Amino acid sequence: MGKIIKLPEKDLEAEKKNRKVILILIILLILIIGVVVAKNMLPIRGGGVTNLNVSSSKNVDVAQKSLKEISLNSLTNNCFSAYKDSFINVNSDTITFYQKDGEEDSSVAINMPDPIVSVCGSYIAIASRGGKDVSIFHDNTMIYKMTTDQNITGIVMNKKGDFALVTEDEYYKNRLSLRNNKGEELFAWLSADGYITSADLSDDGKNIAVGTLNSKNSYYSEFFSFNIYDKKPLFRKRYDGQMLMGSTILDNGSFLALFDNQYKVLSNKGDEQKSYTYPTDYTIKSFDFEKDGHLAILFSDNESSHILATNVTGFQTAPVNLSVTGEVTSFCLNKNSILAATSDKIYNIGWNGSIKKTETLDEYNIDHLVCLSNQTMLAVRKTSVSIIPY
Repeated sequence: MGKIIKLPEKDLEAEKKNRKVILILIILLILIIGVVVAKNMLPIRGGGVTNLNVSSSKNVDVAQKSLKEISLNSLTNNCFSAYKDSFINVNSDTITFYQKDGEEDSSVAINMPDPIVSVCGSYIAIASRGGKDVSIFHDNTMIYKMTTDQNITGIVMNKKGDFALVTEDEYYKNRLSLRNNKGEELFAWLSADGYITSADLSDDGKNIAVGTLNSKNSYYSEFFSFNIYDKKPLFRKRYDGQMLMGSTILDNGSFLALFDNQYKVLSNKGDEQKSYTYPTDYTIKSFDFEKDGHLAILFSDNESSHILATNVTGFQTAPVNLSVTGEVTSFCLNKNSILAATSDKIYNIGWNGSIKKTETLDEYNIDHLVCLSNQTMLAVRKTSVSIIPY
């Protein structure tokens, strides 16, 4: 069994005074995120951004041809995710497994109002946001199911099938519980005065990263790393006036921390290796990252959308800043490119900022893009899904 780590007891009266402030910040953080992981010691601090404009770039404009159209029976809470060499859809009452060609393979009935989905390798974790139910799947089969004592706020999985479950707590803001794929608890942590806003596991299951948002007179974020066999954090960092929006443990053992105004890469001891501060007139809409270090952040200003793209573990001294005329409604990424959708086009963008191809859409109003492993993508709309090559 793991060890339970408790931070100092909080003052309950002070907690009541600060609760409204921190709840407003949490709501703002959820709205900003919208959707939704370094060896180079050279710091990145403002300036030096490579600017490219999609509307003036030379690229091949082709008509979008769908390989498959899928009609949706449920029109709410559909969560499409890449899974192995194909994809899944999770809604409040069913998880559906699809083949590569878009044909339905199998489905399992569930009861998950407002589902949260985490996919890693051949494992899938599904939890009910604000509810108490958790289901774990492996190779299309449910292998574990549990009911928690407190309401669930988040879940994340690794390739071993370990999962970190974040719940509310009666006396603390949140409780984080690390469990194996049999449901056995390996480690637990109580967050005291901070709401947990991000969590990630290493693939070997030994390390866990946790981010919190706190309020005592003014707000601040804290970022922790734990080895689950130790009693104390490997490091603990405080960032005043910053909202930690997401984090991941990278493949090389370093950490990526994404804030509302900048991103940072930290060593496994918590030393800052790299950072970049966003332009002041940019507002984050969403972001995506991979454990190999690829990071893309979608911003908006008064006139257009911008995507900052980089590999934070490489030698690139500043991210590519791609300006897109119009509103980017969704994007996804893989190791080769970023796919970004506007009202009538899908742009295939290389990590160096080059525009590989522009797809003109036959149907508009894409809510969500999902990059698949076989050089295809899902264009998810409210009533249907298109499988499109890229």
